Amino acid sequence: MTFSILAREGRDFGVAVASGSVGVGRRVPWAERGTGAVATQGLTQPSYGPAILELLRKGLAPGDCLKRVLRGDPEREERQVLVLGPAGHAVHTGKNCLQFCGHAVGEDFVCGGNLLAGRKVLDAMVEGFRGETLAVKLLSSLTAGARAGGDRRGQRSAALLLTGSPPIKLEVVDSPDPISELWGRLERITRV
Repeated sequence: MTFSILAREGRDFGVAVASGSVGVGRRVPWAERGTGAVATQGLTQPSYGPAILELLRKGLAPGDCLKRVLRGDPEREERQVLVLGPAGHAVHTGKNCLQFCGHAVGEDFVCGGNLLAGRKVLDAMVEGFRGETLAVKLLSSLTAGARAGGDRRGQRSAALLLTGSPPIKLEVVDSPDPISELWGRLERITRV
């Protein structure tokens, strides 16, 4: 259904995400400078993003944030949630998430997905996390994941969210090639 990557560079955080569903940028990515980043996917619960950021702001560890929001959620086994804080990460992949599902961790980033073409998607995302800026690293990783098969249904929407100065929020709501469109939009705004 969806694959995403969360990364940090100093106090800045970013999320890049692609999905076979439309409008992924409105539901999945959340980030706040100096606080952290969240991706809520699978059976998406958008309220988890702001709730986890609030808990991170209060100083809770990413794992404790996840435990708090998942406690009492009768649909937690259908959800996948990735959290990256200033000093750590946590991932929950419910046992009922669509296969292939999983996550991978690198230095200062975590990526994950469900309904993927296989483990090769996550491996490619890890290898693809390269570039001169956080935005380029995130989109390079997302591109590598898509080339490795990405969402088994294909990609219809994508988004890039970056904290910093200035913050960046780009979304392609519905397109046959949303990641390429994100690259084009990023190039247009960074040329200025």
